[in-house]
This record gives sequence, C-alpha cells and structure tokens, in this order.
Amino acid sequence: MTVLLAPPLLAVAATLRRRRYEIGRGRNGLAPLAGTLFAGATIAYLGYALIGPARSEPWNAPSHLLAAGLSWICFWIWLVFALMRRRGVAQHPA
Repeated sequence: MTVLLAPPLLAVAATLRRRRYEIGRGRNGLAPLAGTLFAGATIAYLGYALIGPARSEPWNAPSHLLAAGLSWICFWIWLVFALMRRRGVAQHPA
C-alpha cells in the first residue's frame, strides 16, 4: 500500500518546481501552489489511512479506497506538470 505515496510525492516535486519557475517570471504561481497543497494533504491522509488507526481495516475499506482515489488524482497532477515541462510549455507559455 505504500506505493500510493509515489504519486503525491512526485506531484509535490513537480508543482514546487513549476511554482519556482512562475515566481521567477513574476507570476503569482497559485495553480502550482494549489497542486502542492492538495498533494500535501493527500500525503497526510495517506499517513492516517496506512499508518494510523485505519491500518487495521481491510484493504477495500472506504478510507483506503479514498486514499487510492486521492493518489490517482495526484498522479494526474504530476503528469500534467511533467508534460508541461517536457513539451516546453513551462519555458514558452502561450
């Protein structure tokens, strides 16, 4: 179940990198900040669901399914920011 931590950690890294880029260009960087906060909250919830009192629940308990869903959303956040960087959108915004 700890494999669920990879997408939020990747999302935090990608959004922080994008936020530094936008602040360096004189923009506010609120979208990457929102992604960072969402991924951070997901990491905190995963800590509760996988390590806290919910760890004794079966793998398909609602808390674990919610953790998997949040991790899936973080995967897409990471993917969007990674593709923006790879395709040069981060360097040459439209």
